[in-house]
Amino acid sequence: SGIREALLYYRFPRKLVFALVIALQSVPLLQDKFRSVRIAQISRGSKRTLFSLMLPILHSVFQRAKNLAISLESRGFHPEKM
Repeated sequence: SGIREALLYYRFPRKLVFALVIALQSVPLLQDKFRSVRIAQISRGSKRTLFSLMLPILHSVFQRAKNLAISLESRGFHPEKM
């Protein structure tokens, strides 16, 4: 991606660049998850509180992080070799 290349060009640490790129890619996924949780809660008629919205979203964030870590590890990924 262009952001990754620009940050590497300015000699940002590779681990930081990797973390930033992953975080930026996660924003649309979090938006979609938030939207679907909100719609599901509305359809069930439940009260929408911050906790009731955040719990499923946090669960999906940790699940995605775990799956990403497993995937990267199984492929032998090392940020220093990007």
